[in-house]
Amino acid sequence: MRKTVVVFDLWETLFTSDFYDFEKGLRYLYDGFLSERCSYEEFKTEFYRIFRSLFRIQESGPTEVCLIREVIPPLLEKYGLEMPVDDAELEYMILTSMQKYSVSQDVRDVLERLAVAGVKTAILSNGLFRGSLVERLLSESGIRHYFERVFSSADYGVKKPGKGFFEIALKQIREDHPGIRDDEILYVGNDYNDDVRGGTGAGIETVWLNVANEKNDDGIACHEIDDITKVLEFV
Repeated sequence: MRKTVVVFDLWETLFTSDFYDFEKGLRYLYDGFLSERCSYEEFKTEFYRIFRSLFRIQESGPTEVCLIREVIPPLLEKYGLEMPVDDAELEYMILTSMQKYSVSQDVRDVLERLAVAGVKTAILSNGLFRGSLVERLLSESGIRHYFERVFSSADYGVKKPGKGFFEIALKQIREDHPGIRDDEILYVGNDYNDDVRGGTGAGIETVWLNVANEKNDDGIACHEIDDITKVLEFV
């Protein structure tokens, strides 16, 4: 069946992390706001206390936390501070302090070939950061125009592999493409638990970008590729 929509995971599927250190994002927040109000160790203890208190498991799957909306405001409030007016810029600076990334030419070529073929694309990404920030990163990388929709778990409070997050995306895709069949949708991701379990569990034909040649220990029925360009074979 010809595919109408291909949904991609973001991190390590389209974006390759060249550097990742979560604590550097925390350090940016601390140095910018709290260095004169508490020690760094006290700050980290309070940050993780708030952060961990927000996670829970529910019927639709594991919940997600939105860093800028749910964690940082009560953290600043504890020390008598208010959120900056431009929270989008703060969110951007935290992420780009902790993570550097790149987009390969192969990814660019795949997106262009899908566009030329009339195949629509979307992103379904786990993350603590809002979809508006993901869109900014995509724009800076020169690939935002390829995607009809960007779904970030931080905006919905649920995340992969939970079926609830996939159902949110599928509902919107069906509204965007009336009459689309489930077998016209393809999901592509690199993580065995989040993407393979999640995609197949939601009933979507799934391609596992398995560049590390990991074992499919549970024998989940999916396509396996070791190169992003091979996605085109299933479209």
